[in-house]
This record gives sequence, C-alpha cells and structure tokens, in this order.
Amino acid sequence: MKTALLKEFILKPVTVGTIWPSSSSLCQEMISEVNIDKAELIVELGPGTGPITKYILTHKTPESRFIAIELNRNLCKMLAEKMPEVEFINASAEELPALLKERGCPLADLIVSALPWASFSSDLQRRILDQAVASLRPGGYFTTFAYIQGRVLPSYHRFRSLLESEFDEVVISNIVWKNFPPAFVYRCRHRG
Repeated sequence: MKTALLKEFILKPVTVGTIWPSSSSLCQEMISEVNIDKAELIVELGPGTGPITKYILTHKTPESRFIAIELNRNLCKMLAEKMPEVEFINASAEELPALLKERGCPLADLIVSALPWASFSSDLQRRILDQAVASLRPGGYFTTFAYIQGRVLPSYHRFRSLLESEFDEVVISNIVWKNFPPAFVYRCRHRG
C-alpha cells in the first residue's frame, strides 16, 4: 500500500497529496465524536490507499451504507478489490450530490475527507466544500485533517475561514503526533 501511494504521489502530487498513509491514531481522531454509531450514510472523500476506510469499516454499524469517492483510478480499483463491502466510485468529489442522487441515497450523516485541501486553489476548495455541504444532512458532521506544516500556508488560513463560514461548529483537535507528518483534525457540524 505504501509503495502504491508513493507511486501515485510522484505521478499526481496535487491530487494525491501525501507519500505516507494515515496512522491509526489519525484515523481514530478522524471519526471520534462524530456519531459514527448513528450514521445511516457515511461518505469518504479521497480514501487514497484506505487506512481511514478500514477504520470506518470497523467502527460503523452493519446497517450503515458506506460510499467512498476516489479520483485516482488506480487507487480506486485497488481499494474496490480489497474492500468489496464499500461502494467505491471513481469520480471527483465535486460530483458528490449527483453521485448520491444517482444511487438513490439520502443526505449523508457523516462525510470524512482526506483530500489535500492545502494544495487546492481557493476556487477548488470552495467548489468541493460547497458540494460536501449540499450532500450533508442538517446536524451531520464533516471531518477532515491538515498537516501541521500547512499552518504557514495561505491556503490553510483560507480553508479554515471557509469551514467557519459554512459550519455552525468547527472544532480543531489536538495535534496527532503519532502520524507522519503530524496532523490535526477539523470536526465540523452542519447547520441544522
């Protein structure tokens, strides 16, 4: 998995965003305090090689529907072969509302994102976040993470402001030091 991620990062650094999979500590932080045990529909944006996906699978209820959207065709194919219990879709997160509608899905209770927000333009950040918000039920959660070194980038401040303008509640976790690189999680609750 690590080799596949490194290869895809080298080929597509803007869309892959990292060379190392998320640690179990980061995965745990990503889904803590977001009512995963009550979620009927869970969506993951940018599962990469699947460490967060695996963690979600072990913590969601058996009745929960789980859909993951991965833009990278190679990673999506690999994940679909390894985790057939997840509905993997090779598409852009910008298409999320249409993808859910095509599948007869309600609004999501939880959207988990490992997208590389800091590498996106402000326009792309806005477009993807708008689609995520449009796909989230009132009171639902959106969770994502950022690496600590990103705090110096203008895109970090822009994205944080964007989250605060879209959600009633934005909670930032403590730094997850047991991740490479260290990261922190945004836990956001939809207006509702």
